[in-house]
Amino acid sequence: EINAHNLRYLTLLVKQNKLPKEVLSIYSFNSQSCESIFRNTRSLSGAYSTIINFTVHDFLRRAKKLLILNQIKCSEQSNDNGHLLFPVHHKHKKDNDLLTLQIDDDVEQLE
Repeated sequence: EINAHNLRYLTLLVKQNKLPKEVLSIYSFNSQSCESIFRNTRSLSGAYSTIINFTVHDFLRRAKKLLILNQIKCSEQSNDNGHLLFPVHHKHKKDNDLLTLQIDDDVEQLE
């Protein structure tokens, strides 16, 4: 959980350009997001794999793969000339666009 002191400190660090503005994505600081990441890393196993437990090293390796996939997905969503199309539910597309705009506006107000 994040409290007011942490939020203020994060805002100050973003304003001083010591942290990227993505740090202000407070909605991602909850346990559901962490559980979702863990569930997604487990789903990177093959369909016929029976391995359900993995080491911290395996988790970090899988998390890197997820990061790369998400970066590709985000860059393709913002690029009209992209060749890869990832299916996105219409509700999620609207939410992602609004969150990005809101974070950009909030950071500009800090300056």
